[in-house]
Amino acid sequence: MFHVCDLPEVYCNYFIVNKSVHNYDTRQSNYLHIHYIKKSFGQRTVQHIGSILWNSVPPVLKVYMSKHDLKVNLKCICFQKW
Repeated sequence: MFHVCDLPEVYCNYFIVNKSVHNYDTRQSNYLHIHYIKKSFGQRTVQHIGSILWNSVPPVLKVYMSKHDLKVNLKCICFQKW
């Protein structure tokens, strides 16, 4: 998952995993929880966009790896899509 210890203290509780919200297992239990937001300015927050972006990352990259490896792999995927 993401590196909680590397996040600034402000963001430690910013991102919540779905399995901590629900008491049962789902197919998306390892995804980040996306809160329902009514206003458009709320949809532009780091919490909302960051969760959506992280959930769109392929599962292969979500395994625990170094930051450098994650950056390299993300760049490769982005360039393949273009």
